[in-house]
Formats: sequence, structure tokens, C-alpha cells
Amino acid sequence: MRRKSCLFLVGFLVIGLVLGGVASVYAEGSKVNLTLGIDKASGDTTYQIGGTLDVPGLGTQELHFPISELEFPLDVYMVSVGGSIEFREKWKVSAGVKKNITSDAGKMKDSDWGYYWLAGYPWGEQDTLDIYSESDAQLDALMMDINLCYRFYQRSNWSFAAGLGYILQSFDYEVSNLDQWYPSSTYYFGYDFAHDYVSGKVITYEARYSIPYMEIAAELKTRNKFHIEATLGYSPMVNVTDEDNHILRDKVSKGDCDGDATLFSLKGHYEFWKPWFLTIQVGYMSIDTDGKQTQYIEGELLGTIDQKIKSQQMFIGFAVVYPILKLPG
Repeated sequence: MRRKSCLFLVGFLVIGLVLGGVASVYAEGSKVNLTLGIDKASGDTTYQIGGTLDVPGLGTQELHFPISELEFPLDVYMVSVGGSIEFREKWKVSAGVKKNITSDAGKMKDSDWGYYWLAGYPWGEQDTLDIYSESDAQLDALMMDINLCYRFYQRSNWSFAAGLGYILQSFDYEVSNLDQWYPSSTYYFGYDFAHDYVSGKVITYEARYSIPYMEIAAELKTRNKFHIEATLGYSPMVNVTDEDNHILRDKVSKGDCDGDATLFSLKGHYEFWKPWFLTIQVGYMSIDTDGKQTQYIEGELLGTIDQKIKSQQMFIGFAVVYPILKLPG
């Protein structure tokens, strides 16, 4: 938690330096706004493994995909701070940081297929869900976003813009209190196996998302005090790295995946008390990547396997915006 708090402070300082630097260069006719908000985040960050297994000295083997899936929830409340500067009438730079203020993210779900087949039993099938568990997930999250936008069209109450941005996300999980059962036991053996329970910490998981993106934006001013803004973005070069530490088995798995992401946001701004604005906002991001996972048992290399890392992220919340600086043109 201390490391994330330091990163949050660094991110806030970066925002100040970026906006302050731009303001000093383009002071004439520029406007600077400060934003403070609360968001409810939901969704998940999920990884799957299977496909090609490569074990040193034993060669490669093709497996069912997936043979394992771990779904980590993102159900937390987050506080956000940010700022923006508009300069030379058509340019806008914005930056923001989000940090979770609740840590109980929900239930982590772990599914394993083809356990008996992998164990060498001739009657085992590759695609049966053999092991399933749910555990309590505590999340420490940090998100940063920097964006440069250019308004290329403005007519009456409408305007359109295009821009580039970069998102950095960091998720750290502690998973505890395992409840595990065996869905295929009736199919194979004719009766249900009992649940297994383990108290205490069983897994730690870290995921880092690097997302450079491009976007288009549209803005509609319906009244003097109210306007609506919508953005649509896409990233063709997402990179995700993760590390899963199964404490009970002393097994560490490290992944590196590349892919793409789609982003969408909708904001309504209302000047409720001049010069203060209230913003109601909804955001969504879908991430889809694939690559390789390298596994270690007790520090020794076990092998590599195909991996997919996906994430669905939804945000809904509100923010207050205050113009802290407005320099005359």
C-alpha cells in the first residue's frame, strides 16, 4: 500500500508539472481546470492458459484451451484527481490519476479443465471442468491517463476533436480464504466430492497494463451551462505483464502478452455554481491480449504455455471541475 501511495503522489506531481509546463509556454489565452471525482469501478482482469506447452527436455504438447482460467474482480470505489489546459483555442492537454479507496474487490474465481487427463488417467477428458474455487480478493489499484487532443471542427453548438493518449494501470491482489470444489466428480464418479477450505492468503497476483491509444471526440453544447462529451478510442499496441504466485504450491507464473483495446466514455457537464462544474461520467474499456506464460516451481523452470489476458472495465461516477487559472488572450 505504501508503494501505491507513493506512486499516486508521483502521478499527481506529474500532472502538475505537465499542466504547469504547458501553461507557462502557452499562457496567452489558455484555461486550466482542476478535477476531483469519485468512481465506482467494476469488471475483471482475467487470464487463461492452455494451447502449446513447452517443457525443457520433454518437448512440446498441445493442450485444450483453456486448461485454467483465473478471474480477478475490479469491484472497488476509486478517487480521481486530474487537470486540463486548453490553449491556442484548439488544443487541450489533460492528465489524471485514479486510486482505489476500498480494497474488497469481490470473489476471485479459479477454474481448471482436464485435470484427470493431464494427470494421465485414460478415462479423463480434456474439456471437463474438474476444479473450481472462489476466494476473497483484496485489490490495490492505480491508474494514470495523459491525453493530447486537437479540435479540428467547430460549428454552432457542435465540435469534433482527435487525440492521442497513454494509460498505465497497475493492479496488485491478495487472495485469501479458498473455497474449492469439483464440478465433474458426479460425471466421473457418480457423487459429489466435499468442498475444501483453506484460510489465510493463498495467491498474490500483479498485472501491469500499458495502453497507448488514439481517440475521436464529439461535444454538444445544449445550453450555456450544460454540455455533453463523448469519446471513442482504440489501442492497437497494448502490452500486459503479470505475475501469479500460488503460495500453497510455491508456483510462480509470469506472463507477457500483447493485443488491443477499445475505449468509450460519455460525460455530461453542468455549471451548477459559477465557476464550478459538476460532471457525471460513464466509461468502458475492453482489453484483449495473448502471449506466453513462463512457470516456475520452487524457483526451478517448469516450462512455457500459451496465455491470454483480458479485461473488461466499467466506470461510473461524478466529479467537480474548477477553473484554477484563466489567462486572457
